[in-house]
Amino acid sequence: MVRFFPLAGLILAAVLTLMPRGDLRARERPSADHQAFENIYREGKVVFYMTLKKLARDSPLSEHDRGLLALAEEKFPGLYEYLVHFYYFLQDISEDKESFRVDFLRSAERLAQELVQSAQDVPATPGRSVLSSLLTTAGYGVTEGIPSFRYILKAMENATKEQWAWQVLETRKVHRLANGKGITLAVIDSGIDPTIREIRGRISGIKNFLDSSKPLAVKGRYPYDWTGHGTFVTCLAYQVAPKARLLIVKVASPPKKNGLSFSRWTAYRFAAGILWAARNGADVINLSYASTWDIPVFREACRFCWERNIILVAAAGNALNDHDQDLYYYPAAYPWTIAVGGAEKKGEALEVWENSARGDYLDVLAPATGFWVQFPSYLSMRIPPQLTLGNSLAAPIVSGAVALILSGMEKETLQRLKAEPGKLVETVRDILHSTASNQKLGFEFPNAASGYGLINILKAVEMAKTWAR
Repeated sequence: MVRFFPLAGLILAAVLTLMPRGDLRARERPSADHQAFENIYREGKVVFYMTLKKLARDSPLSEHDRGLLALAEEKFPGLYEYLVHFYYFLQDISEDKESFRVDFLRSAERLAQELVQSAQDVPATPGRSVLSSLLTTAGYGVTEGIPSFRYILKAMENATKEQWAWQVLETRKVHRLANGKGITLAVIDSGIDPTIREIRGRISGIKNFLDSSKPLAVKGRYPYDWTGHGTFVTCLAYQVAPKARLLIVKVASPPKKNGLSFSRWTAYRFAAGILWAARNGADVINLSYASTWDIPVFREACRFCWERNIILVAAAGNALNDHDQDLYYYPAAYPWTIAVGGAEKKGEALEVWENSARGDYLDVLAPATGFWVQFPSYLSMRIPPQLTLGNSLAAPIVSGAVALILSGMEKETLQRLKAEPGKLVETVRDILHSTASNQKLGFEFPNAASGYGLINILKAVEMAKTWAR
């Protein structure tokens, strides 16, 4: 992942000992009428804060934090609204109105129980209480106003320069065969700069999990990108698959202070983003995020996608030293995802990027260096386009390639492959493996450093067009 992205290469501080029950059915509001739902929602709020009060007495937190917890409704305005915003998507909730009410209230109680229980997992950050650190890991308290735009609907500056990646991948030739039309690609990241003309025109849906102003609504506040990372990733996916529809799902934002711990709530938010995209039409999901913890809620979300033939492309970690090279990075290491490492160009030679994580779970590599990226124009400090690198940028190239593979397939073939759980995902994996080249990277066989090799999008699309197995 990109080095300057605060959430890239996260290592969650807590082992997730508890996760929401159910089959992770991600969903929007039930079919019940609006007023009935609002009443249930308010009931859930009462249950949540009453449960916190009861649990505060026996909590292992400090006396100061126990006092805050008992008065959470006053001390942390909007806490319920915010946590329910993504926790709700991880629950097994009935469609029946009365059953829904019972399940929702049970969910609100469990939400409070998990919040208190997870406080034991998160060490306090210097100068902050345990409770304050925990809430920060959940993303609570992120304040992002409306940007002051300098430029409106600008073009993708420098993004289409003749970079080595596009020459090696022969994207111009590929677009004569497939361009991603009819495919929806979701980017789970830090949001998007809405002023980029090309990107704005491709967005078909948005969701902001850091906004609780509309707790369970479809959209919420626009997912403005305040780091640049989500914008970089989306631009790269767009350049590979320019006609694909885009779903922008915001789950990350820069922390107010460096060195904050992470908790299960961080994972819940990312998993909720995956599930929301899966339930809102995504064919391909890009996740430029990695953790060295095998997180249950991530594992279940990835399996959920695999079973429904939604292809989740995940970046392997950025390994900045020898010890990090051979660690397992999740969700890339899960068998239900397409795991992507990075390649670089040195002189005329193509090699495995020196900081790309290695492992037997790697599927393919994609260019990870030499990209011009542009930061959002509304940041307080104007940052000019600059070169950057990381496996975060390799993943969306593969996501775009997968969108091209799907758009190049015959409709009948797609329907047949989707009829069996995981069949389409494994077919796409086979196509990527069969057409990738290890010889270009100096290897004879698949290995832990390069997987099956550097992707060849042109050959992959050609194979997809004639796929009949």
